Amino acid sequence: MTDPTVPAPADASRSPATVALRTAYRLGWSVGPRLSDGAVRRLSQVIGTVGTRLGGRAVEQVRTNLDALTGRPPSDVLVRAALASWARNLIEAFALPGWTFEQVLAKVSVRGDGPLRAAVAERGAVVALPHSGNWDLAGAWACLTGMPVTTVAEELTGSVDTEFAQFLRLRERLGMTVYGHRDPAVLHRLVAAARPGRVVWWRTGTCSVRGCRCGGGPDRPPRR
Repeated sequence: MTDPTVPAPADASRSPATVALRTAYRLGWSVGPRLSDGAVRRLSQVIGTVGTRLGGRAVEQVRTNLDALTGRPPSDVLVRAALASWARNLIEAFALPGWTFEQVLAKVSVRGDGPLRAAVAERGAVVALPHSGNWDLAGAWACLTGMPVTTVAEELTGSVDTEFAQFLRLRERLGMTVYGHRDPAVLHRLVAAARPGRVVWWRTGTCSVRGCRCGGGPDRPPRR
């Protein structure tokens, strides 16, 4: 029996932040595939310019990161370029499910992938990815060129949600196998996937176990 004097626990899936995030995902999946390359570039540049002018905690973190990597305070030009790059990656991730295989392959250029392909064919490979670039585009390219990918993705706040299910369907259609980070058996699934003919993308956890170095100093992934 519920005690009426005890407030019910807040439903994280209904918080304003989560609702806004889910709305943004739905809008992105709806609009992204309809944008031309030119529109994506222009929109990314606008986001970079506006974001640099408005500032805020996230932009200050970008400045801090760039300072650590370059060894000097970043100019507004560099910050604007970094924000525009982030925006383009995000928009293209939403647009990706609407691209043809030919469009995906045309957007990726690779050098020196011979050793990786040899390792995948012989025993499989575990690839540690830095927090840069478009993971989804790279994953689609890998799958389309004979290196199917298994990886982990973060689920939105709250319990099982339709947005994550749609995310999985879109990535599976591109050839990827994606597990949610809340899956208690996710580590065992990744170990099982590390076999000849497949690539495991280790997107989180590598630095959290032992720590790593970035820009000449110690670094760890953000805490969830």
